[in-house]
Parts: sequence; C-alpha cells; structure tokens
Amino acid sequence: MSEIVEVRLADLPECWESCGNCSAEEFEVVEVLVTVGERVQRYDPLLSWEADKSAFELPAPYAGTVVEVLVAEGDVFDLSKVLLLLQVAG
Repeated sequence: MSEIVEVRLADLPECWESCGNCSAEEFEVVEVLVTVGERVQRYDPLLSWEADKSAFELPAPYAGTVVEVLVAEGDVFDLSKVLLLLQVAG
C-alpha cells in the first residue's frame, strides 16, 4: 500500500535563529532538481531554495516517487506552501 505525502519546507537550518543573516519569511526556488516520475531516496535533494543571500537544498523526507512538482524556478513561497507530492510505500 502506498501513500501520497505533501512535501513542505518543514525544518529551517539550525543557524536560522542565531545568525539572523537569512531569517526571511519568504523563500525563492532556485532550482527544481527532480522530475515527475523520478524515484528518490530519503535525503536526496529535491530542490534548492534561497533566503536573502544563503542557498539551501530541500532533502526528500522519505524514499518514493515524485508525483507532482508544485513550484518552478523563481517561485516565492513560505513555510505553508506544498512544494511537491511524493508517493511513498506504506
């Protein structure tokens, strides 16, 4: 049995609060690193994103298959935005 999981930017880097250099509330998609139908392993990078001057990668929370990518390069998003859908084995 499989399940569709919504992938969001759940955890901000540890330095987020302490540094303050990149603590924006909106983020920009720099590059989408996966395509629909692609199989990913847990922790594989799904997309890269940027806040102010710092760039980060969003890792896959589970192994699975990309069902839908809901953002594109240049899109601006916040923590509530679903970025992609991932089908995972239950």
